[in-house]
Amino acid sequence: MNTELSRHEHAAMNAQAQDIEALRETALGACRLIAPLWPLKSFVAVNPMMGFTDQSFEASASALAERAGATLLMERGYYRMMLEAGAYTREHISEAMLRLGRTGPMTTDNIIDALHRPQPVKAAIIATAADAAGDIDGNDWGQLVVDQLSFWAAGHFDEGEARQKNPWKGMPAYAAWREQAMIDRTPELMGLKGFRRQTSALPEQPLALLAQVARELQLTNAALKPYFHRLLTTVAGWAGHARFRGWAGELGGGEPEGVIDILAIRAAYDLLIAKALQSDEFAQRWSEAKASYMRPAHEAFDAPSLIAQTAMEVALQERVVAGLAENRGKKTFVDTRPAAQLVFCIDVRSERIRR
Repeated sequence: MNTELSRHEHAAMNAQAQDIEALRETALGACRLIAPLWPLKSFVAVNPMMGFTDQSFEASASALAERAGATLLMERGYYRMMLEAGAYTREHISEAMLRLGRTGPMTTDNIIDALHRPQPVKAAIIATAADAAGDIDGNDWGQLVVDQLSFWAAGHFDEGEARQKNPWKGMPAYAAWREQAMIDRTPELMGLKGFRRQTSALPEQPLALLAQVARELQLTNAALKPYFHRLLTTVAGWAGHARFRGWAGELGGGEPEGVIDILAIRAAYDLLIAKALQSDEFAQRWSEAKASYMRPAHEAFDAPSLIAQTAMEVALQERVVAGLAENRGKKTFVDTRPAAQLVFCIDVRSERIRR
């Protein structure tokens, strides 16, 4: 009997370990979407979309529109103007539709007609639990979270500027935040009753906290990565800073573990707000948000603008290839040594000098 019980316990422990490892991979996947952000004293320009290099432009732009409110396309009026100016043609639109796999009932005429119609309303950013609560009572709980997390992070990541030392500075980020949050009365003064008590009951490890958030907010496995990414976009600056701090480790083959702490802190706020402000209205609003996390992002994307953008790129590629072909075999160097040879970084700060 004891042996059988031990086998069951062992199997349960293995299953739990596998669940935690799967959750860790999901969280890391969301963390990798956040680009590292260098401090001003050693500022390095980084493409903020670098985490999406393994995805198509459409998938990346769609995800960023719904989770961060970022727009990677111009307004329809711009594409209409460029079409009329001859920057691209109907043939380029047809080629773009082929490349994007948009050859169903949609036609070239449909695209051109759409470019002459008013710009559609931008898709709303998917709500976090804090946003959902704010939709019900009118309070900007999302901004409160950003303010609170930023206040904590400024002290935790301080490099000597502060006059008073943070007593939890040497602890891992999530653990340090939890210690401070357990004595911070601000959320309760703002209306989140029992916040300190609820914080003290949170798990001590960030992955355990994320598991509790997934369970209590009833998030499916498919919804977790977009939800985690959405949370990180609300504090992208501090998440980017955390990734920068671990960048050397990543270059050595590590993972952005430090960003998981920021994610756990942000997720903890979502959970605690949901607990403090739960109601039937909140449950309905949160259910709608969860459905959005499950939906493929491109369903809400503006297809005519995407096709027009791709058509412009097709036209540009044709011009570049034609120019290269025209200059093949031509003498393009000078016989005399130039007065100077300059090498520039592609950083945007060098743009005016290069021109």
